[in-house]
Amino acid sequence: MNIKRSLLALILTLTVLFAGSYLVDSYKFNHALNDDLLEIDGVEKVEIDKSSTIYKVEVTLQSVDNLIKVYEDIKDRIEETTKDEEYKLVINSNSAELTEIYEDINLALYEALETGEFVKLGERVDNFAKEYQLDKSEIKVDTDYLYLTLIKEKQELYKVVKRNQKKRLGGEMNG
Repeated sequence: MNIKRSLLALILTLTVLFAGSYLVDSYKFNHALNDDLLEIDGVEKVEIDKSSTIYKVEVTLQSVDNLIKVYEDIKDRIEETTKDEEYKLVINSNSAELTEIYEDINLALYEALETGEFVKLGERVDNFAKEYQLDKSEIKVDTDYLYLTLIKEKQELYKVVKRNQKKRLGGEMNG
């Protein structure tokens, strides 16, 4: 009977120690990453969640002049901290009005991602900006992402959409 109690006590002790260690490491990780991200110009708020198998990092931006640089800085800091662990980065908007406008632009955005007609997308976004009387609308593209900025009065919306680069063979289409 003493062996059973000793074994049970050992198991409980190890469980408490491992759980405590995990919680302390998780707290240190979340706190350090949160502080690192808040140091980036334009990052207003950060929320980190690891309730599933991947980290979910939600960032709210404000007054961003160069969305490409800010996004790359955020990604770099997350990757430095998470090492090889998976994460999902979400840029939040605090404007319901601009989110509705984004929903209207969304179709044109994904059409441009499929067709590669980014000049046409820029023209469409400019038309939406005039229609909705936006103070600023900007669309930028690099090899990996499409970056959208919408600003109306003191409301701001930033979206970064991953481009699915399809391998395109040279020459004419066959088939």
